[in-house]
Amino acid sequence: MKSVLLGLCLIYTIIRGGSAVEPLGSYLYKELGCTENSDSNIVRYDCPDFLPKNGSCIFKKSLINVGDNIDRELLKGSCHADCRCVSDGSIICAQYDCFERLKSGCSHFKYSLDSCCPVDSVCGPIAKCEIEGASYQEGNTVFLKNKCEVCVCDVGFEMKAPFCQPRKCYDQATFPEMFENNGAPAFFKDENCCPNTWVSDEGQSISKMSKDTVSEDGYSCNFGKRKVPVGYGFETKIKPYGTEVPLICECNMPPFMICKEKI
Repeated sequence: MKSVLLGLCLIYTIIRGGSAVEPLGSYLYKELGCTENSDSNIVRYDCPDFLPKNGSCIFKKSLINVGDNIDRELLKGSCHADCRCVSDGSIICAQYDCFERLKSGCSHFKYSLDSCCPVDSVCGPIAKCEIEGASYQEGNTVFLKNKCEVCVCDVGFEMKAPFCQPRKCYDQATFPEMFENNGAPAFFKDENCCPNTWVSDEGQSISKMSKDTVSEDGYSCNFGKRKVPVGYGFETKIKPYGTEVPLICECNMPPFMICKEKI
């Protein structure tokens, strides 16, 4: 399915709460099984071949034969109930439908790190957690701002396992067509780890974005059928949820163009 969403690509180091966050997009690369290649002044990644071949699909460096399902352990925590490799080499997924009902006398649902749907209802007394300077209630899911981890508030909470774990990006299952068609991951405000959506090549006009990141080594990013030189990109606006969002997209950490909401 052709995406109409566009994103903003700008790689930089964010300082938030005194803690350095990795360059935008680097966490996604590692989640996809890519390895950093820094043999020049341009940081780039060497990634596995995401295109289907020989009657199989690719998911996080693993070959999935046509007709086979992706190991549920690799999907744990997502809202994908099952994902299967189909004959054209793409991945299709069924989604969970959550029909849980709040128990009588309880205030809200309780979630876990390994489930899409609520696992229980929270009834009094309710445990409270202080996470990154904010207060949360028992059962709340919290995506940390200063590192790519997700936590669930619970009795005896500590900022470590089993209450917290690294985030997982399921983009190959959620946006499979973007890997086949060289889309660009797009990150909205306050998201530094997993893309909110992906951007497809709709014939956007490409121009030089930053003289400081232009590569003299000839490196480029794949975007649709085009090769976009490092330091080049475009600006655009999208309406992902009915509200217009300005975006900047730039090639500065190949092989993907990286997109970020313009602040």
